[in-house]
Amino acid sequence: MLLSILHLLVLGCLLTYQGREIPCEAKLLLEHDETELHITGYCRSQSSQPASYRYELQVAKRSRGGQATSRQSGEFEVMPGQTVRLSHVAVNAGSAYTGQLRIYTRAGVLLARDSVGQTTPTP
Repeated sequence: MLLSILHLLVLGCLLTYQGREIPCEAKLLLEHDETELHITGYCRSQSSQPASYRYELQVAKRSRGGQATSRQSGEFEVMPGQTVRLSHVAVNAGSAYTGQLRIYTRAGVLLARDSVGQTTPTP
């Protein structure tokens, strides 16, 4: 019963955003240097109102040395038209990696997401 109620609440929140502009855009940017790949998560407000959100950034990497996963999360505020740097992860250059950034309302409704990846290590 409780699960059904939760599903209805989430569905109602999702329907709230149908037909409206998404209030923010999630973006993962990649920067390479000689030894590392830097993965940085951003949120760009597309709303005319200040807002508070929550983010989750997960990066998994695999190389000859093994595998590791980094999970970061937090809450943030964004002003209209503002771009906010959320989090940053560095992995060894040449590692196979996947990165996922998700932005949620404070109530837990997914608003925006982005992902990046390289499935095979490079020499």
